[in-house]
Amino acid sequence: MTKQDILIIHGTDYKEMAKQILTRADVAALIGDRDKQVALKPNLASANSPSTGATTHPQLLAGTIEYLQEHGFHQISVIEGAWVGDRTDLAARAAGCDKVCRAYNVPFYDLQKDSWKEYDAQGMNIRLCDRAAAADYIINMPVLKGHCQTLITCALKNNKGLLPNMEKRRFHTLGLHRPIAHLNTLIPDSFILVDNICGDLDFEEGGNPVVMNRVLGFLDPVLCDAYVCDCMGYSPRRRGVYPPGRGPGRRQRRPVYGQYHPPQRGLPAGPENGNAPPGTHSGRLHRPKGRLQRLLRLPDLCTGPSERRGASAPEPAACVHRAGL
Repeated sequence: MTKQDILIIHGTDYKEMAKQILTRADVAALIGDRDKQVALKPNLASANSPSTGATTHPQLLAGTIEYLQEHGFHQISVIEGAWVGDRTDLAARAAGCDKVCRAYNVPFYDLQKDSWKEYDAQGMNIRLCDRAAAADYIINMPVLKGHCQTLITCALKNNKGLLPNMEKRRFHTLGLHRPIAHLNTLIPDSFILVDNICGDLDFEEGGNPVVMNRVLGFLDPVLCDAYVCDCMGYSPRRRGVYPPGRGPGRRQRRPVYGQYHPPQRGLPAGPENGNAPPGTHSGRLHRPKGRLQRLLRLPDLCTGPSERRGASAPEPAACVHRAGL
C-alpha cells in the first residue's frame, strides 16, 4: 500500500472487516519490529454509544488488537483523552472499549490524567501527552462524521485527543484548523482505520447516525480528510487544514480498493421496519440531498457489473478488488 491508496470494505462483521483492511495494507510489515510500542487511538470524545454516530465501534478495536497479536506484537496499548467536557473513563465504558481492553489484556491509558511535554511543531509550540510521544507507531481510528466548528472530523482532528485538556482549550480559542495542522507534524508514522459504520454527518457528539457499514484505510491523513471532505460535499481547499508543506497538489486520479457489495439505492431501513440500529433517527433523512446523497452514491465505485444487473453479491472475502476512481 502507498500513501496514494484508499482501502474500502463493506459489511456488518466489523471485527473481521478491520482485520481484512489491516491485512490488505500489510500493516505488520509497515510497523516492522515486533518490539515497537503500538498505540491505538480511537475516537472516544464523549460518553456516547457508537450507535449514536459519535464514537469508534469496539469491534474495530477488537479486530485491530487481534491482528496485531496474531502478528507477534506485544507492546500494544489504547490511548485516548475525551474532550474537556467529559471523562475518558465514562466515554470508554459507553463505547464498550474498556471491555475489549480487558478481554485482550491490553492497557487503556486515559490521557486526561497523563503527563505532557511541550514540543516545537514547525513553528508552533504544542503540549503533547507523554504516552502519545512515546509511541513508535499509532493506529488512528477516527469516526467519519460532521463537526460543528470544522464541518468534518476524521484523521487529522482525531489526534487532538492526544493533547492535555489545557491544550485542547487553547486549540479551540485559536480556531482549530491551523493548530491541528501543526499538531499532525508531531505524530509518528501511523495507519488510519476509519470507522464509517454509522457516523453522524452533522454533529460530533452523534444523535443522527447515517448507516454506511464501511471501514476505510489510509496511510496519509491529509488524503483521508480530503477524501472525506469530497464525500460530504465540501471543498478540501476551503478548509485550510493541511499541515505545512502537505497540502494537495494538482488533482490526481486516486486508486481506490474495495470489496464487491450490493449497491445501496437509498437510505438504510428506518426504525419503522425494525432494521435500524439503536439510536438511528431517520425522520428527516427520507430525501437525501447534498453530502448525504453523495455518501450514499459512493458504494457504486466498487460495485461489479453483475451487481448492477441485480445479481446477488458475494460475501466479503479476504481479497480486496481494485476499482478505478
